[in-house]
Amino acid sequence: MTVSSYQVTDDQLKELFARNSVTIAESSLPDLHVLLEGRHSNHQFRSASQVNNRTKNCPDSNWLPHTMDEWLRYGIARYLRRENIEVCHPQLPSEATDEEINWDAMPDGYHVPGSCMHDECLLHELCGGPTHDGQLEQHQISPSSMPSVSSDGDILIHGSWRLRLTELRPAYVALVVESIAGLDMADPLHIEIGDDLLSLDLTNTYVINPLYTPEEVNRATQQPDSIEGRMVAKAEFWRGNVRDRLTLALSERLDKEREAATTGGEINVE
Repeated sequence: MTVSSYQVTDDQLKELFARNSVTIAESSLPDLHVLLEGRHSNHQFRSASQVNNRTKNCPDSNWLPHTMDEWLRYGIARYLRRENIEVCHPQLPSEATDEEINWDAMPDGYHVPGSCMHDECLLHELCGGPTHDGQLEQHQISPSSMPSVSSDGDILIHGSWRLRLTELRPAYVALVVESIAGLDMADPLHIEIGDDLLSLDLTNTYVINPLYTPEEVNRATQQPDSIEGRMVAKAEFWRGNVRDRLTLALSERLDKEREAATTGGEINVE
């Protein structure tokens, strides 16, 4: 499917887009670009193939992410749990052997990853799991420039992380945007840039306005505080209209999730 063939599955959004002369083909959708700013302080770059597997004995509620994909999955899981939606535990079974994980110790609000394959789970639907790739593809992180060194010796990283939705639904876009907006940035993450792996303390991150064209996304990444012209109008349109409508679409989807959990019925996501 080409970018130009993506459709917005929401009548009110279609009307908003038409009124403001915005089209999907001219935006960065179905790609979502996550701005990443942070610092790497120990200067010890390692090959991505040298990452050690972490052993976790219990999928407890204190589990924290250490890689970018875990960070994203963790953020989505946390957002959904705050909305009283049960989700797959963000710790995947592939991270340790079955003998090392006591799945009977599952904290409230979670189920075993992949056990929902034939049921509805928005986290599983979006991020995937056993035998299911999910609707959200993750691509490499692209630095906007070569890392620089701060006055105190830290390596400063600035770039973007490209995600792609295989199916463009307003609820999906809102879930990614709101989950990343609510993530903590206190714990170091391991990120891959090319063949290198480094530990990154994030200092700033958010989803760049998806109404921007790819060229405008690049400008917003390079100079996030310097937008002008059509980008200003798109920024106002995003903040004042589109993001709220996307969040409403997500709320409507979560209402269906809660209703299905109570009644045992199926969820119609059309």
